[in-house]
Amino acid sequence: MGTHRLAELDHALRLAGKGYAEARDGSPEQHGALNNLAITLYERFLRKGDGKDLREALTHGEHALRIASPQQPEYRDYLANMEQYIAAGYARGFSDQDALARANSVLNGARQRLAR
Repeated sequence: MGTHRLAELDHALRLAGKGYAEARDGSPEQHGALNNLAITLYERFLRKGDGKDLREALTHGEHALRIASPQQPEYRDYLANMEQYIAAGYARGFSDQDALARANSVLNGARQRLAR
């Protein structure tokens, strides 16, 4: 990926972080901002391969799933995103197996919440 594209991604990450910082606790904007931040970190992980980005994407994705209601239309998207992050972690040999196990646990709990 070219330097220009990485710069755009870094800019998007700054904007996503700002959106999260400005969101009210517990609001739909907060879990949406967390999801956007996780997506952007995941995209950077795919481009640069830095495990720190995937670890943070997992953490923010977990938080979004914990605070969002399963009745919200975005909830299934958050689930799908987490599945994608976890799969990429395994496929790319992500070394933080504890983070992947924790994310799997949160994902399973979120699926159970959705099934109720």
